[in-house]
Amino acid sequence: PQLQRCYQQILAAELVAGSAAPPAVSLEITLTVAPNGEVREATITGDAPSKLTSCMRDHLRTVVFRSTNEAAELNFPVVFQPSVVGR
Repeated sequence: PQLQRCYQQILAAELVAGSAAPPAVSLEITLTVAPNGEVREATITGDAPSKLTSCMRDHLRTVVFRSTNEAAELNFPVVFQPSVVGR
């Protein structure tokens, strides 16, 4: 939910600024997770405004996973699309 909130905040800012339609955003996220479950690094690639990736990175660094015996690297895609209202 927090990642979506980041997108919605940027979306709202773009709409207020008068842009036509906010773009869909497709990103690839890579997290490096320490054995204690803390996110050591969050890398976000794709075509997105820096404010969006910064907001997402800030949140991802607060996520804590279950502790394990080894560090892990997680990769996953994230796609945001603006909702269509009134169509």
